[in-house]
Amino acid sequence: MVKPHLILISDLEPDTVFFASVATRLGCPFTQVTDRVTLKTLLNSFPNAVVIWSADFKENLPTKNPKSLLTLSETLRKTIAPSRVFALTDQPMSRHPKHFEQAPFFQHQILRRYPEPAVDVVARIIRSVLIPDPLGIKRYFPNELVNSQSLTLKRAKHRGVAVEAVQSFFTKKGVKPRLAARVAQATDELLMNAIFNAPHNPFGNPTRRMMDRAEDFELGKNEYVQLEIIVSAQYVGVCVTDQFGALDKDVVMRLMSNDYRGKEYVPKSGERGAGLGIYGIMEMGFSLLFVVKPGVRTDAMIFFPVTGNYKNFREGFQFIGYFGGPTFKRLPSAEEQGN
Repeated sequence: MVKPHLILISDLEPDTVFFASVATRLGCPFTQVTDRVTLKTLLNSFPNAVVIWSADFKENLPTKNPKSLLTLSETLRKTIAPSRVFALTDQPMSRHPKHFEQAPFFQHQILRRYPEPAVDVVARIIRSVLIPDPLGIKRYFPNELVNSQSLTLKRAKHRGVAVEAVQSFFTKKGVKPRLAARVAQATDELLMNAIFNAPHNPFGNPTRRMMDRAEDFELGKNEYVQLEIIVSAQYVGVCVTDQFGALDKDVVMRLMSNDYRGKEYVPKSGERGAGLGIYGIMEMGFSLLFVVKPGVRTDAMIFFPVTGNYKNFREGFQFIGYFGGPTFKRLPSAEEQGN
């Protein structure tokens, strides 16, 4: 397995300590930079570089020299793929709209919260950046799993049964009722996306996006949805898998850039409630990871730490990422092709 060369763009001591520990866990080189020339040299020298970029406008280098924020970002934009850049901030990226005035040069975000088991979780996410199609939630966990369960949904109405099962599962595991209810709510959002938003016809057109979410129908064999729960000693994951691989990177980036708290949410034309559900999962405090093999499969995953109270959950690790191939392209219909 190719190891990354981890590059940190930050002069904050907590960032240095944390990502040096991540590099140690990965057994990979680690370099800290704060200037454009050194950054450009490193990116040209190490094709396996993965960059962690402190993207805040306060308490770091860009505040001391506002122009450096622009020069560093332009260097990243010109010399490295967004799929290998993590933005590191104190607040969600929706609080930093200036980073979306152009096409983003990053594809993932890590919040600056470092209590255990953040080192292990972040190391596994970073390691997967250089892996083609890093599908399957188990790769993001240690081998010593406390428990794992899976369920296949073959009808739309099975969604309700699955959500109840998720809440019951975590309640029995000792998760506080408030948190167990939120895990169930987040799982429901991912299942709705897999059942109603993911299905596309061969021309790339959505087939169920505008349907009422209360409708029941049988899922074809190529439409089955898989639900998997993974529990380790320190953190938990829930994965919802569909067989379409149609989740566009641009959709995820749009969710990262929008702040629905300060304005009324209006879905785009043709998108029934699109966006608000996933954005709500982020606002609840869960980590989100999407792994897409275009036209084949999407793994939509949430992660959260094992904790005895809701306050510790809200203060735990959080990230959002998207691993995938090219942006999903809709094929022209026969009519559009003039046939």
